[in-house]
Amino acid sequence: MKHRARNFCVTLALASALCWTSCTVTRSAHEPRLADDATRSPAELHNSSAPVKPSSLDEAYAAYMSGVLGEVRGDAQESEKDFSKALSLDPLSPDLVLETAGRLMDEKKYEKARDILIRATEDKGASDTLFSKLGLVYSQLGRDADAELASQTAIKKNPSNFEAYQTLFLLRTQKGRPAAALEILDEAGKCDCLNDDANLELAESYIALARQAPSLEAAIKTNALVVLKRASNAKPGVPNYRMRLGEDYLRMGGLDEASKIFLDLLDELEDKPPLRQQVRDRLVRIYMQQNDQTRAASQLLEIVKEDPSNFLSYYLLGKIADDQHGPIEALQYYSTAAALGGGANPDFYYDIARLQIDNGKPDEALATLQMVRKKFSWGFTGEILSAIACERKKDFTEAVAHFTAAEVIAKATDRSRLNASFYFDEGSAYERAGIIDQAEIFLLKSLEMNPGDAETLNYLGYMWADKGIKLEKALDAIGKALKIEPGNVAYLDSMGWVLFKMGKPTEGLVYIQQANSLSEEPDATLLEHLGDIYTALNKGSDAREAYKKSLGLTPNSEIQKKLYQLKNLP
Repeated sequence: MKHRARNFCVTLALASALCWTSCTVTRSAHEPRLADDATRSPAELHNSSAPVKPSSLDEAYAAYMSGVLGEVRGDAQESEKDFSKALSLDPLSPDLVLETAGRLMDEKKYEKARDILIRATEDKGASDTLFSKLGLVYSQLGRDADAELASQTAIKKNPSNFEAYQTLFLLRTQKGRPAAALEILDEAGKCDCLNDDANLELAESYIALARQAPSLEAAIKTNALVVLKRASNAKPGVPNYRMRLGEDYLRMGGLDEASKIFLDLLDELEDKPPLRQQVRDRLVRIYMQQNDQTRAASQLLEIVKEDPSNFLSYYLLGKIADDQHGPIEALQYYSTAAALGGGANPDFYYDIARLQIDNGKPDEALATLQMVRKKFSWGFTGEILSAIACERKKDFTEAVAHFTAAEVIAKATDRSRLNASFYFDEGSAYERAGIIDQAEIFLLKSLEMNPGDAETLNYLGYMWADKGIKLEKALDAIGKALKIEPGNVAYLDSMGWVLFKMGKPTEGLVYIQQANSLSEEPDATLLEHLGDIYTALNKGSDAREAYKKSLGLTPNSEIQKKLYQLKNLP
């Protein structure tokens, strides 16, 4: 908590007054006029050559100013003596007491500050400010009970004394009593005579308490927003105050109110580019929280227009384009961000590599990842992206190697990464590499973690069926997948295929036909399976038609052989 700053204008004024005092006789405002003076005219008093003794008040302020000058010269010891002399001459002057106490507190001389404040508060007319300052001093000395009493006295004298509320608030939070701290803030909030700055500080105290006591967040937020609303119309032409107000609304979840304040500020900050950019940053944050990517992108584009080197804004533009399925645009933004300075962050390159994979450029992705490997510490994400890029190149042996490396890294650093999805991807890579026993191990591990995952059930069942092994288990797994998603074309095809492999082509035909009819577009694999079942049922004409349709979609030498073998089948 800050003490009030020294008022150098007042100091200069006092210095001028001292110069005047040294040349002219003055009388204390507290002194009565002497009896003989009462019978003399002002002109006689002015022309009188009789010396008049300076008042104790004049001497007190002279000593005080001597202390100030000593402080400026760096003579702390003499300065302290002068301040003590000033107070001994006029111990009840509130301004003098508060100024001196403030200086002592700045120097962490809390015991001396306490002593002069105690003397001053013993006066019946002592102000609330003296008591609030005494409460603050007691809190610094660890005398909590005395601090409570002095601060409560200040509030009784003046319910708008915010310093006293702050002292009580800090005492309660430091003692781990958030509910009691909230009561103090609520008491301050009921006072409608707090000034604008006090209202803003009160709101920020609510915010600080919300961070310390999340369980009270709902009540804190409600009351803080009430206080912020009270302060929201204040100081319309003071950007720093409005900025704080907007920040506080943002912290308390008042996104609409915050965005209005920040938008108004944009119009006021034409000649302050750095602050205007800060305001735009806040608006981006608000719009992103509101999932309004269009308005967020609009502010980001204004930021990069004013500051083309702002790589973080380019990165966020990339994120938005990425979310909106604009991979080419996103890749451009990410690449610009990396070139401008984001290259110090490996995540920028990981996003670039991922988009290169999505855009059908696995070789470029592997080159990007190789650069990351050379420039940064290599880790789990790099191995996973490398594995996916290799899968897109149909280099499944290399993909398996990267998955294995990723698993080793995760076991050593963060086992939570080894989830059902990871093991499904690893099992799929092994299956495509033709290593069926390992594929089975990882797919079963994935199912152990997520037993109801239809995709894994179907993949495992189809793999067994396609290899002609564990057909009963395959039938069971695919059946479970179909119960979860009865109309899934891939699962219907798998069921038809496992029945075909079990020597039940007639039963299998029903599922294969259904899969073909439900498929949104003709599928080469579905048509090949249909041709295989027709062949098993000795329906050569239907089989040839299915194979030809499949070849029309994807050239395949194996299907060409099957067609040749059907030449003698009616």
